[in-house]
Amino acid sequence: MNDEFLDLISNCRPSWPEWICWLGNACGYASSVIWLVVLLPQLLKNHLRRSTEGLSLLWALANFTASLVNSFFVFRNNLPLFSKITGAYFPILEGLLLLQFLWFHKYPCDQQTHRPYTNPTSINEESLELLQPVTHEQEEKTAVFFFLAKFGAFGILWVIFLSLELTGSVSINDLEWLAVVLWCIETLPQVYLNFYLDSTSGQASLSLAITFLGKATDFGSGYLLNM
Repeated sequence: MNDEFLDLISNCRPSWPEWICWLGNACGYASSVIWLVVLLPQLLKNHLRRSTEGLSLLWALANFTASLVNSFFVFRNNLPLFSKITGAYFPILEGLLLLQFLWFHKYPCDQQTHRPYTNPTSINEESLELLQPVTHEQEEKTAVFFFLAKFGAFGILWVIFLSLELTGSVSINDLEWLAVVLWCIETLPQVYLNFYLDSTSGQASLSLAITFLGKATDFGSGYLLNM
């Protein structure tokens, strides 16, 4: 038997029929193909509208972090080839999405001008109109602070993870629980944002449909094979 065939049957459940093993492997490779393209519609939509508005940064950061942890896990364990393919590729795809958040993020004071002081006792509609850009500028500064704070917090998490992984202080099998937890909760910030905006316009519908198929084939391979 060649190495490729041995790799396919190495994760079969001994007591189950052989056709189930082939079905599980088919689900696994289908899943790999699906996850290769899942974010492409979203990346394209962001590029065409030059914005990531309507997308949760916490969702993207959690996804990238989970993928980063999982990439170490799949290569340090005897997992099927399709797991290694997605393990290597998905952090790259998630990283591109984070770059779009950075590239398309609007920083304050791009086109803001300072307004003259207005006496509060003589505020009228015209005065309120003049004061609005100042308030908007403050909101932008607050938004930038939280934007950078989220990146900073996850950046610290990445440094801690890589330190533990490279020094071998903690088993990668234990660290994989970080990926599991993040994948369990990653969607919650996006769902909250959708309710807050009363819209899902920031998300690419095709990416959502592909995600559903990916999760279904993931379940098939995970359940039918001895992982």
